[in-house]
Amino acid sequence: MEAIRASPEFLPELSLVATSAGKCRHVMISHATIRDGEESHRVAMLSPWAVAPQFQRRGVGSHSYGR
Repeated sequence: MEAIRASPEFLPELSLVATSAGKCRHVMISHATIRDGEESHRVAMLSPWAVAPQFQRRGVGSHSYGR
């Protein structure tokens, strides 16, 4: 997470925190470049969920929104 935040590809406006019923979730999006031979494609990359330590091992990251 620290490496993503330090990267020039990091999009801070797409660093999102959600709280629900006392649970906290965090996700970030950054740009990445995929190379296919001589072609390059800039894409948006979703980082893994991050869950605050006090909420880890409680199933917070495995729950989907809207359920």
